[in-house]
Amino acid sequence: MGILRALLTPLSFLNMHLLRVGRGIGVVAVGLMVVAILIQVVFRYVFNNALPWPDEAARFCMLWMAGLMAPTAFRRGGF
Repeated sequence: MGILRALLTPLSFLNMHLLRVGRGIGVVAVGLMVVAILIQVVFRYVFNNALPWPDEAARFCMLWMAGLMAPTAFRRGGF
């Protein structure tokens, strides 16, 4: 049992830090998604010129956010 615990301790440490990094990147992705959507709204309704890239950027950020936040939600019982 001691060997198994010796193997699991470094993996638990690595898992904890990877989870923290994933959460940080997920939070940045949410922020970038909000900025991209606000840029699209401003350009579409204020300047009357829709940009082609904010929709794709927001979708890209949403997918990465969902993928990186899923382990945190699973660990906290969010599923």
